[in-house]
Amino acid sequence: MGTLSLMRDAPVANVRANARDLRLDFFRGLALLMIFVDHVSGNQFAALTLQALGFADAAEVFVFIAGMAAAYAYRRIFLTDGFAAAVQAVFGRIRTLYLAHVAMVAGVLLFALGAGIYGTDFDVIGKLGLQALIDSPIDAIVRMPFLAFMPNYLDILPLYITLLALVPLFLAAMRAHVMLPVVLALLSYVLAQVLGLTFANFGNPLGWFLNPFAWVLLFAGGMTVAQLTSEGFWRRLPRWLVAATTFAAAAYVVFAFLHAVPWRAFPALEDYAALGFALEPNKAFLSWHRLLDLLAKVWLAAVFIPSGAAFMANGLGGAISRAGRNSLPIFVAGTFLSLLGSVVLFEGDGAALWQVAVTVGGVIVLLAAAALIEADLRSRLAAWRFSWSLAISALPR
Repeated sequence: MGTLSLMRDAPVANVRANARDLRLDFFRGLALLMIFVDHVSGNQFAALTLQALGFADAAEVFVFIAGMAAAYAYRRIFLTDGFAAAVQAVFGRIRTLYLAHVAMVAGVLLFALGAGIYGTDFDVIGKLGLQALIDSPIDAIVRMPFLAFMPNYLDILPLYITLLALVPLFLAAMRAHVMLPVVLALLSYVLAQVLGLTFANFGNPLGWFLNPFAWVLLFAGGMTVAQLTSEGFWRRLPRWLVAATTFAAAAYVVFAFLHAVPWRAFPALEDYAALGFALEPNKAFLSWHRLLDLLAKVWLAAVFIPSGAAFMANGLGGAISRAGRNSLPIFVAGTFLSLLGSVVLFEGDGAALWQVAVTVGGVIVLLAAAALIEADLRSRLAAWRFSWSLAISALPR
């Protein structure tokens, strides 16, 4: 009983219509807030986010949860209406994401223009990686619609678009075997590491900052975890295996924490290397250090945080979960807030007061935006229900 019982049951999250796994919304919302904090240049609060506590950061959390959410969202369509219907639903979402990405690119270009007109000395061009656009504007503009030129910090949506396009294929592969998507993704991952496969990004010889050929393994893993969860797989694991895995996951998280690069940001620790060696995991190609760190933290969260824990539905936790449920608008808003915050911190010489104002103020704005979005949705739903009830009552009996 006790801890072992908790370990055995906690990873199970049968996602039914009346039993939503609150962890998906909460941790996706938390990841979005961390992405905002991390993207503010010179933000000392970034020392409190995942990127400073191990190998993986909020991007890995977002992509893994995106895989789980995609499985839950489109599996039922695939099973009930078929492959073509799933493709239609997926590409409907891709169209929305693509338009959002195009709008964000236009927005950051306008932001860069506005910063230039304002006259700030902050290097907006360098932060956004727009030098290629300045040097070869025609080449850059022609490539933009094809995702072959992307400003910095706008790489998550193109990655998500690419991975989402694979969802129908992965759902079909699961019909043959639940682990087949992971096998296919693992093959892509290995080829990316060995051959350096990636997509071109004009102005960046290294290609996409988040390489889909590698990151697909994390996304496919999220989809597979969702499928295994719906089948009750975790409940069948022996207690000794759950306990051993939990111990190993905790040990690896500590290992990653000791090797975190930000430790060496302090002058006295600039040459620090835990256990005598330092690791520099590659984010673009999702090196195995980062992958294992994320999986270890996912396991620990699943073990020790119940799927319906009250703190994720109420108070601050509930506000974070709302941000996770409205991930696209919150990500877009967070991107522009991080750019504005970078300029504000630079103009304020990084003073402590501005650090607090930018970080806390930005988080409050994002949480408030999520609350307003949901309030509007609820009001529309209530109005629709009211109109429907009036129409039904007006029918002759």
